[in-house]
Amino acid sequence: MHASISRNEPWPVTLEEIPNWTVPLQRWVFGKLEIRLAIDWNTWLVGAGMADPHDWGLHCGPLNLQFEYNKRYADDR
Repeated sequence: MHASISRNEPWPVTLEEIPNWTVPLQRWVFGKLEIRLAIDWNTWLVGAGMADPHDWGLHCGPLNLQFEYNKRYADDR
């Protein structure tokens, strides 16, 4: 469940046109669990979200805490 406010804008022609205003603050890896703390100025949400059973997020405004299990945890991002 989450609450959001959005405005309608035309989709960009290419993905490179989308500005990336995400500021990573911290990243922790415990085995196959990856936890990331970031500020995402593109997305302001309040609540919890689940992209899939292995990808959860807690949101408070632009502050974002992501929990991913068994997904790209070995990548240095």
